[in-house]
Amino acid sequence: MGSVILYYFCTMILVDTHTHLYLSAFDNDRAQITRRALSGGVEYFVLPNIDESTLDDLYSVYDRWPEQMIPMAGLHPTSVKEGYQKQLDNIFSRVSGKPVYAIGETGIDLYWDRSLEKSQRAAFRRQCEMALEMGLPVCIHMRSSYNAIME
Repeated sequence: MGSVILYYFCTMILVDTHTHLYLSAFDNDRAQITRRALSGGVEYFVLPNIDESTLDDLYSVYDRWPEQMIPMAGLHPTSVKEGYQKQLDNIFSRVSGKPVYAIGETGIDLYWDRSLEKSQRAAFRRQCEMALEMGLPVCIHMRSSYNAIME
C-alpha cells in the first residue's frame, strides 16, 4: 500500500497550459511537435482561442488529438475591435455543442493601446458572465491591466 501512495505522490502530469499550436506557423511541423511533446511526457495541451477566425483551426487540431487537446473559446483582448459583440455572439454560437473546457483567452491588455480599454472591459465582463453561465473556468490575459482586471 505504501508504494502505491508513494507512486501517486511522485507522479506528475505535464500540461502545456497555453499553446496556439493550431496557428498556420505550425502547419509544417505540428504533428512532429505534438509527438515530441507527448513522448517527452506532456499529457495535455490547452488551446486558448484568439478570435472568430481561429476556431476552425483550433477544433481541427482538437479533432486530430481529442484525448490530449483542451479547447477554450473566447476573444483575446487585443482582438477586441468595433463590433466585438457580434464576434462574441458568433464564437459562442459556433462552439455550441462542441467541447469547451474554459473561456479564453480573455482579459484586458493595455500595453500597446489604451484606446479600446472600455471595449476590452466590456468584452471581458461578458466572457466572465458566459463562463459563469456555462460553469467554466476563465483563462485571463492580463498585461498592463492589473487594476482593470481586479475591478
